[in-house]
Amino acid sequence: MTLSSIAFRSLKFEPKRYLLLFLVASIGIALTITAIGMMNGLISSFNNKARIYYGGDLMLLHSSNGSLGWYSTEETISKIEPYFTSKDFIISSRIDYENDNTYLFFEGESFKQRKIKGVDFNKEEKLFSSLTFAEGSRKIQKGTNGIYISSATADYLKLKIGDEVLLMLKTVNNYTETTNLIVQGIFQDSSLFGANVSYLDLEFLRNLINYPKDYSISIGAFSNKDLSTAQILFIQNDLNQFFDMYPIVEDKQDFIDNLYKAKGKTALITLTSNLENLNFLILAMHIIIYIIIAILILIIAIGIGSTYKVIAVKRTNEIGMYMALGLAPKGIINLFLIEVVYLMSAAFISSFLIYFILSFAINLVDFTAIPALDIFLMNGKILIQPSILQVIAIYGIVIVTTLIFVYFTIRKCVKINPVDALSVTE
Repeated sequence: MTLSSIAFRSLKFEPKRYLLLFLVASIGIALTITAIGMMNGLISSFNNKARIYYGGDLMLLHSSNGSLGWYSTEETISKIEPYFTSKDFIISSRIDYENDNTYLFFEGESFKQRKIKGVDFNKEEKLFSSLTFAEGSRKIQKGTNGIYISSATADYLKLKIGDEVLLMLKTVNNYTETTNLIVQGIFQDSSLFGANVSYLDLEFLRNLINYPKDYSISIGAFSNKDLSTAQILFIQNDLNQFFDMYPIVEDKQDFIDNLYKAKGKTALITLTSNLENLNFLILAMHIIIYIIIAILILIIAIGIGSTYKVIAVKRTNEIGMYMALGLAPKGIINLFLIEVVYLMSAAFISSFLIYFILSFAINLVDFTAIPALDIFLMNGKILIQPSILQVIAIYGIVIVTTLIFVYFTIRKCVKINPVDALSVTE
């Protein structure tokens, strides 16, 4: 009889002996998968909101006369659009209008807007389809006066879909301009990316603030997949055929601070460089989650290792019998380790059932009541998105760590004289 078959028999005919170990391993692995899935989901939601806010994964800024002045972005897009569309990018002009005197008025109340964003909703339909709407969501038509407002703005002004709201702002010529807008969508985002931020049709906003036709400040490029550093560098290199490119920066502010020196240059701004001041949140999240995962793995490994020491002591008579039959201490250790592999494999499979239960339960909870979490939520929910590679890695790390702990806890138990071992009674 092989060691594998002996190990299987031990687990099969003494299930009560291993039940607690099985439950600890199953729950521990399920919690670990859930934790790393939550981290992925939180970061995914964060990046998605950032993409909507900044206009995509990449941003093109141009330095003209030492400033980020408006220029004919539509002309620029016509030149580079074939390049980006060939790489499955959506590319569109953006206006980010920021002025201290920008207000929305409704029934005698006013609410200051931090930013008014002009968007080509026809081009950015796919990007905005992932925006979380509390009410409404139909696409704002080109040239019309529809507006998307945040739920914070709507709550303060007591606005609902279809209401007419008055916008007051300063034009680029420093004139005060007012216009009536129709609330077409109320999106749910009280984070940095949504608080006091509204979206208008690009063409409508151009006319309102007296931008020339086809002029904007930035161009956004949206991809359906995450971009690697190598891909970004490849795009940067290719863009040299169209523009005098500024070196890639880790922080957008580096380019802004050097606009005069960078006169006539175009900068490729990544989502990461746009988020430089917020990247510490992602780093902190990674650190916290990985600490939690490490603790869970150690609990599994130490718990099973310690319990196996007790099991080995209780099986001293059985160990003596194997030794009498010619099995060396190394072989006995291998027997126990094979048992652990079988046990952990079964626990790994059962952990998926627990994981699905946990995921379902978490998905039932609405976290919108916690404003601090809003930047990481999608439709008020926490997404759970573990990858296959991460799940495999978790299983590998858990089983290797557990085997190491079991090995060091039982190796002394097998160093016993066969005669003494056979004489032991429970």
